[in-house]
Amino acid sequence: MIPLSAMILMTAVSTPLSVSVDPAVQYQTWEGFGTSLAWWANIVGSYPEPLRTTLVDKAIGGLQLSVLRYNIGGGEAPGLNFMEARAKVPGYLSSNGQYDWTADPGQRWVLQRGIKDGANTFEAFSNSPPYFMTNSGSVTGASGGGDNLNPNRVQDFANYLATVVKHFKQSWGVSFASLESLNEPAASWWTYGNRQEGCHISPGATQSGLIVATAKALHAQGLRTAVSASDENSNDVAVSSWDALTTEAKTSISRLNTHCYSGSSQHWVNHRATRDTKRIWMSEYGDGDASGLTMAHQIVTDLRVMMPTAWVYWQAIDNGGGWGCIDMDLNNHAQTYTVNPKYYALAQFSNFIHPGARFLSVTDPNTVCTISGSQVVLVTVSDIAQTVTYDLSRFTQVGSSASVYQTSPGVNMANVGPVSLSKGVASVSVPAHSVTTLVLNGCSYLGKSLSGFQTLTSEKSGNLLDVPGGTWTEGQELTTNPANNAYSQQWRVEGDLAGWYRLCNRNSGLYAALWDSAANNFPILQWENNGDTTLPWLLTPLTDGSFELNAYRYPSQCLTENPTRGNGWPDVSLYGWYSGAEQHWQLKHAAPLYPPLGPGRVPGL
Repeated sequence: MIPLSAMILMTAVSTPLSVSVDPAVQYQTWEGFGTSLAWWANIVGSYPEPLRTTLVDKAIGGLQLSVLRYNIGGGEAPGLNFMEARAKVPGYLSSNGQYDWTADPGQRWVLQRGIKDGANTFEAFSNSPPYFMTNSGSVTGASGGGDNLNPNRVQDFANYLATVVKHFKQSWGVSFASLESLNEPAASWWTYGNRQEGCHISPGATQSGLIVATAKALHAQGLRTAVSASDENSNDVAVSSWDALTTEAKTSISRLNTHCYSGSSQHWVNHRATRDTKRIWMSEYGDGDASGLTMAHQIVTDLRVMMPTAWVYWQAIDNGGGWGCIDMDLNNHAQTYTVNPKYYALAQFSNFIHPGARFLSVTDPNTVCTISGSQVVLVTVSDIAQTVTYDLSRFTQVGSSASVYQTSPGVNMANVGPVSLSKGVASVSVPAHSVTTLVLNGCSYLGKSLSGFQTLTSEKSGNLLDVPGGTWTEGQELTTNPANNAYSQQWRVEGDLAGWYRLCNRNSGLYAALWDSAANNFPILQWENNGDTTLPWLLTPLTDGSFELNAYRYPSQCLTENPTRGNGWPDVSLYGWYSGAEQHWQLKHAAPLYPPLGPGRVPGL
């Protein structure tokens, strides 16, 4: 009999792929993978033993999920019966103002069991205000669509949520790190008679009012729970909704949450968050591909481009159709279940990338890499069979072998390693339609860090590379200015090709780029990341601790400050290397990628 590992290796064809890791460039610090407890926990928590413990231990403990999102139910009006059985999450507050703390026993049980299984980061969120705070009298949405939160009950709704959060902390020992009072609020599908709780809350002033009210309610309860927003369905809408918030609302928020069911604006979500000093969560995603490959590609794109500190799947246990890592008929309270390949595809990430890990720059768009202590983890998603060469030679020290795990059609997180490393390089055969995880121990890096945001200072003038006026205009020529703490003078160093980097401006989200058609004396400008060869730079260290920045398209040309303004040359351009002080650039750490999570400031308090 041929061993399983040999069969997997034999399926590969020699389509080579080189993946290079750069430990000098580190991105977000990880909080964890997670799941929403709505709506599966409402049902599963009411199942008999040992079934409910088995299911929760497998869904949360088995996937090593550290983040749980708890749904504070609104509670439907008596006599209305539109919603699916699994979506009928009870509320705690009745129309007479009385709280029933025995409500929602199923979801609360799952939350407590999840804590025993290792979950340690919690967010409370709402899909709808209680029915008696709505315009339609139902938690399913407004009649004919539109806003359903009664404008006279905004603070009452926020107070309800904050009261529940405080009760969880004081009575049940659960401290919610954050509270989200919105759920896909700009969506048009929250209408009366829907299958679940949902509430359209218009972007702009209406969302802003609720956000500010939520921050004030938490403050009034003496809680340090942070406010997150706006949990839009699409990351495209997340950007437009964020832009529509008032300054007061943005000040009240500590974390930008977005769902990623659609959209291609991950970079711009990151830009809004880093520009406005907020953290990021990808707080909800789901799909019906039971194989997990669609999800795995989404994870990689989100982690690489949006750079969230947590990634949360919609429901670890779902009603069927391939949506869950575990599928079962929750609406009919079925007590049999199917573990989908999606479970193992997620485990390829969640069982190895743990809280506290830092994401590293890696050249392959289908691979993510983290370091935690001396352990490096790489995860590659591949649609084709290929031989992947992982180059870790930039580390100061790297282990001599790596454990390898793979999930592919018919194979569930099989241990197919170890593989040996020679001079920091390992080759692994990767099957088609697979997720492969490498785990290496004994790794370290002692070189210069290029993490967070950097300033680039000309040794000639002492001025900093800058976008004049902080403009967002694509094509704007760059200049140098005296240091003024402006975000337009801060640049994130991002890995591009092996050994080459992009420079992303914190204020505009655009990149330092070359003029397309010529080299010498042509200006450096800001441009979108279009994958063009005008974007990469080689950072060559010089003996005085500064750097020469060579252009990828014209390697003999380097970033040069004009030493004599007003002579007709651009302020910053390309010029052949002659070792002038205006070609020496000091890179200095200016700011971390994200601030620590804390409660948003409450204006006026």
